[in-house]
Amino acid sequence: MSSLISDDEKTEFKVCINDHFDTFKVPIIVYRPGKTQITLANAPNFMHGYGAKSQSKSNTTIIPDTGKLFYALETIKDDQSTDNISPLQITENEGEIRIEVEKDMRDYILADKVERIVIFPQDTAILDVEDGKFYNLDSQDAPKNFLGLTHYVFILKSTE
Repeated sequence: MSSLISDDEKTEFKVCINDHFDTFKVPIIVYRPGKTQITLANAPNFMHGYGAKSQSKSNTTIIPDTGKLFYALETIKDDQSTDNISPLQITENEGEIRIEVEKDMRDYILADKVERIVIFPQDTAILDVEDGKFYNLDSQDAPKNFLGLTHYVFILKSTE
């Protein structure tokens, strides 16, 4: 079956979509829950439960996740409430946003539990967590395919 769009035109469209993604992408850090490390010290050589009290002490350490950096397109949902912050007369969106991500970020998100996602402004040179906005994952991935180029959409909910 013949196509109305030639292979060269499809390739051009894909290049344009990738250029759009690269132009408007924002930095995003995905955090997982910290890992708990339990260390047993001074374990005696007898069996517990037979009248002897345990002499071992355990040390529990929580190792925080440092997060992984990705890039995505951020889209603010149109039909959500806004807060007018006076006296600055700035409106801030509340609620949900959509992010469009590439396959590597999608696979990272789906591989394990996500604790939080921090989105930074597009022109941020140094990624300081205080400059970002905090979100929780609120959906599964939804594939978005255009001429064989696939991006994935997730819905995030603000935690602030």
